[in-house]
Amino acid sequence: MPIAAQTDWKKIDKLMEAGSPKTAYNEAEAVFKKTKNSTDLLTAAWYMARAAAEYQEDCYDSSIARYRSILPRL
Repeated sequence: MPIAAQTDWKKIDKLMEAGSPKTAYNEAEAVFKKTKNSTDLLTAAWYMARAAAEYQEDCYDSSIARYRSILPRL
């Protein structure tokens, strides 16, 4: 795993622990949009789903749609 991605995940974990799921979601989304690595793509999608569960009403539907959208890239 690239060192930059490890740093991103630690930052997102800290944001979640601090009670900032929306900011954590935005950080994970930024990684999701820029990554080419399938492992980081899947990890970013997981972090987005985890953060979204804390503040979005339609989190399950959006998470399922996101996972389906990345299947061809995995």
